[in-house]
Amino acid sequence: MAKKSGEFKSAKQVYKLTQQIETYAYPTIGRMVVTDNERAHIVKRLEPIWTTKHETASRVRLHTERVLDLAGVKGLRTGDNPARLKGNLDLIFSAGHKVAKRKHHSALPVDDMPDFWRRLASQFTVGQRPTVPYPDSGPPRGGQGRNLG
Repeated sequence: MAKKSGEFKSAKQVYKLTQQIETYAYPTIGRMVVTDNERAHIVKRLEPIWTTKHETASRVRLHTERVLDLAGVKGLRTGDNPARLKGNLDLIFSAGHKVAKRKHHSALPVDDMPDFWRRLASQFTVGQRPTVPYPDSGPPRGGQGRNLG
């Protein structure tokens, strides 16, 4: 992980990846040797979250595939990668675009914006009030904003 962390855009990405691996991979594989990782282990790891947390499952699968590919490059394992999607796990799991339907929220009419900002601001105490951009002036510039309190 330390060698590859430079490929990520931010420390937050490294943190999220580490959390996903600790949460979804470690409980199933524990301290399993890479040569012992088989398709059944990958399926067991992904099955509970494939339909409910598909984006996370896809990332865990991809990272697992990369780790096993790296193990193959270093000569630590041989044969097919059990975490490979194409021609392998795609035959077991539903297609991602059919599992995780995106649901977009409808847009708020511009005439309703002032009332929306007032209601939003009223949900916070003085110390919690967010700084929001001026709704009339387009995209905010650096440092531009006002406290709605």
